[in-house]
Amino acid sequence: MNIMILLQNRGKMTAKELADELGVSERTILRDMDALTHAGIPVVSERGKDGGWRLLDHFRSRLSGLNSADMTSLFLSPSKALLEDLGLHHSLDTRQKLFGAIPDTYREEAQAM
Repeated sequence: MNIMILLQNRGKMTAKELADELGVSERTILRDMDALTHAGIPVVSERGKDGGWRLLDHFRSRLSGLNSADMTSLFLSPSKALLEDLGLHHSLDTRQKLFGAIPDTYREEAQAM
């Protein structure tokens, strides 16, 4: 899942970049790419100087990998008053956008935050 999230967020990445980011070997990345392919995730490799791995045709997964601790840290951001004092008026509805995107299993906890 971490590979999928990295490719969704960053686009094309080399096996070395993925390995460095995830703290594993390039060989592990190649095995993981094979596993992703067999699982039906459309990953493709591009050879050459500017090559790397990417998700095919803007594939997006709804899986976020977020857990309860992640949700808590996201919703325990600065108060509305503090954001207004900093002149970040447009950031005020960020929580609402995030709340709309989180899995149902975390909504009650997020609402409490």
